[in-house]
Amino acid sequence: SKRVRKLFGIEAEIGLKNAKRNKRRYVATLFSLVISIVLFLAITFFNDNLKKSLEMTQDDFQFDLLLSSGQLSKDELALFTTFDLVTSATISEVAYLQTDVHFDEAAQPLRENGVKNETYRYNVTLSSLDEDSFRAFAKQIGVDENDFIRSDIPQAILINRISYEDPTTRKKVETKAINTEVGKTYDLFIVKEWDEENEEPIREFVETIQIGAITDQEPIGMFNAALGEVNLIVSQATMDEFPIEKIPYVFLNSDDPIATQAAIEKQNMTNVNVLNVYQIRQKEKQMSMLLSIFTYGFITLITLISIANIFNTISTSIALRKRELAMLRSVGLTPNGFHKMLCYESIFYGLKALTYGLPLSILVMFAMHRSIGYTFDYAFQLPWRSIVFVIIMIFLIVTTTMLYAISKIKK
Repeated sequence: SKRVRKLFGIEAEIGLKNAKRNKRRYVATLFSLVISIVLFLAITFFNDNLKKSLEMTQDDFQFDLLLSSGQLSKDELALFTTFDLVTSATISEVAYLQTDVHFDEAAQPLRENGVKNETYRYNVTLSSLDEDSFRAFAKQIGVDENDFIRSDIPQAILINRISYEDPTTRKKVETKAINTEVGKTYDLFIVKEWDEENEEPIREFVETIQIGAITDQEPIGMFNAALGEVNLIVSQATMDEFPIEKIPYVFLNSDDPIATQAAIEKQNMTNVNVLNVYQIRQKEKQMSMLLSIFTYGFITLITLISIANIFNTISTSIALRKRELAMLRSVGLTPNGFHKMLCYESIFYGLKALTYGLPLSILVMFAMHRSIGYTFDYAFQLPWRSIVFVIIMIFLIVTTTMLYAISKIKK
């Protein structure tokens, strides 16, 4: 066009005429560039989503060892916190109760399938933390620990986040456990037995509890609640006031978890269960590392093949233009004009490849996201760093290849 000639001169027009005259070579070069862009971005996107999906299936444990017992008290289990290799410990008691939640307060998925003004029976996991651990957790979420100890009504911290698998779509979904606010009170019940005739539990009132704080952060040892469940955290002093059965747990962090487990098992206490989370975490890390080596190795291989393919296509194309380039030099095309022509051709090839390659890559990435979306539910995000990297590399590879081919022709 006249604009191209005005901006870049007659050299640019001559370079563009070559692409029009040798359409087959031009299409082959362009196709090679586009395929390289799509392959690189698709594999990078696939790798990122694979890692994200793997992370969603793994629990983020904040401890190395979990000790539990159906026979020992929390004070008896606390003796294991004094072992040499133990660096930190949290002592907890857990009670399983129920509460009634109004329709408007229930989690969104329950309301979608429920009846207005209906009351939902929620399972409540009431967990206590020892004094030091509760103080640290209160500080972490920005509340005053004393508000949860000196109060007429027992105060609890609500962990208002749940993760569950949608039974219809089979997707993993993250949402609020309950729609409530600070200051709201709930009656807690314990299930005594099952009523066979009416097919419902026989419950006994335990205590009224008040929501003192709401957070989506979880303390050490807290397991994610499911749909229709809620996690409440109280101080040990509050838990001691509840006249119900409690299960003690001890969460340990150690310099050497395997040696610590061996030391615990040496005590020959058959009524103590030890779960070595450290070993589970190591296996998950190995799996993640193996996955990263495979995917990044594949990306490197694809990148090298793509660069070699582009290099071969462009240098062959330039080599086949020897007569044309010699003729242009013989009729007065200066070295400066010669490089100007090749520079414009590089820009043209790069822009044309990106014009086709990027939209096509985005379509492929979106199709991948939709296929992964049948199992995992998270927002579609473009790999912007990879896209910027591709844009820079395309121009760099095309320009470098052309200059290399020209230097060969000059000889």
